Amino acid sequence: RTEMMAKEEFASYVDSRLAEKHIEAQFLQTECGGLESELGTVNEVAEEYKIRTETLEKRMNELSSTVFNLIQQQDSLVSTYKSQDEYINKAQAMRVKKVKELVNLEEKMVDNHEDFGSMLMSNSKAKTSMSEALEKQRSLMDAVSGVV
Repeated sequence: RTEMMAKEEFASYVDSRLAEKHIEAQFLQTECGGLESELGTVNEVAEEYKIRTETLEKRMNELSSTVFNLIQQQDSLVSTYKSQDEYINKAQAMRVKKVKELVNLEEKMVDNHEDFGSMLMSNSKAKTSMSEALEKQRSLMDAVSGVV
């Protein structure tokens, strides 16, 4: 009988320990279920962040490409501006040169005009002198003819 009692006590002890372990297992299952739920939520958030990161990375790549294209266009515009600036400077220098040539030609024309005017005046005086000399010679010839 003592042996039976001892076995019953041991069985009761084992049953109580088993019940404790069953309760502990249920608690752990509940806690594990909560952790699984939290892990699922963390995985969802991580996936959202992954998608957002990929989207941002794509946008950054597009922005980088756009900025690179803008820099190339700006370089092209600067090059074009420099070429036009050089052309304008050369054209302006050429215009200044041509204006100086025109001023020199005009000065020569004025000098030639003055020389021509002086020559005409001199020629006119010479004609007048020649006319007067011819008039005197006629008068002298008329006087000589009248004497003969």
